[in-house]
Amino acid sequence: MKNIPVRVAKDEQFGQADGPHRMRFLWIDIARTIALLAMVVSNFIRDLEFFRLIPPGTILTGFWAAFARLIAGSFLYLSGVRMVVAHGREVRLGSWGKRLATIAAAAMFVTLVTYAALPDHFIYFGILHALAVTGLFGIALRKAPACSYWGQSRWSF
Repeated sequence: MKNIPVRVAKDEQFGQADGPHRMRFLWIDIARTIALLAMVVSNFIRDLEFFRLIPPGTILTGFWAAFARLIAGSFLYLSGVRMVVAHGREVRLGSWGKRLATIAAAAMFVTLVTYAALPDHFIYFGILHALAVTGLFGIALRKAPACSYWGQSRWSF
């Protein structure tokens, strides 16, 4: 593990970047890849259930329920990490808006296609919808101070 670079540059050999703005965090890319593969597995199990190849409710109980929630949580967490890394001290509204529009368009596409194919079981709020909404909240609350669950809020009302 010692030789794996922590940051890599786009379209360049490891460690040969010419500036911090061109760097990527390799661990974020690996985590996103793992989350994406896990989502494929979870959706495959859901498809097996939908086509009645496994018992109904399988994805909603036990290991599979926890697995699906862990995946969704990891997508939301990694999206937040990506936003902090991408925007740092200053929000680049152009790239943020483009990403938000892409995610929102993909979410709408999923809703429309699933409604056309399965009007009784369409996806009206999935992970893409959640990523779009949390992206809006993330930008709006980016500079808000952190709150504590134990009553030590830094916010003054």
